[in-house]
Amino acid sequence: MLFVRRSPAVWRLLVSALCCAGAALAASPAESPTDRDVKAAFLFNFPSYVEWPSQAFAGPAEPLVIGILGDDPFGTVLDELVAGRSVQGHPLLVRRLSRLSEAESVHVVYLGYTDPVDVKFVAAALRDRPVLTVTDGERLAEHGAMINLRLRGQKVGFDINLAAADAAGLKLSSQLLKLARIVRAANTEPGP
Repeated sequence: MLFVRRSPAVWRLLVSALCCAGAALAASPAESPTDRDVKAAFLFNFPSYVEWPSQAFAGPAEPLVIGILGDDPFGTVLDELVAGRSVQGHPLLVRRLSRLSEAESVHVVYLGYTDPVDVKFVAAALRDRPVLTVTDGERLAEHGAMINLRLRGQKVGFDINLAAADAAGLKLSSQLLKLARIVRAANTEPGP
């Protein structure tokens, strides 16, 4: 896994998202952003580095929906971050999902799971759909998640499962790929 300490490119990605947050992530000057703030900022910023196939949107003004399936570590931070914002001309919306079938109608889904079996099952169910899957557990990109965000202290890094993104018809920016470690996925077929 690539962990970058104060890499200019990673910090530009993070600072860009945090600056956009404005009052949503306002903290006293002495406070540093929390892990929750950093995760929300990356989740907000990842869609800017993804090209979806044309059939992923019904029209040019259709919202780009970020879904959260499983545990929600964000509280209101992500909602406040995306309020009034758009990506590639699509207004951003956040939805909390209660069933896997709801993930088929979003563009980005944050998987609030730490068990690789759960991630593998969801990845297999969404394999051919243009849905960017994002996690933040241990080595979950190897189990089918497209992006696995990792935070350790001041170190920020992420793994990308390029095969999973390609299978979904998503094109990830070379800028994003330069910052990540590309991983090979384990078999993403659901277990018995």
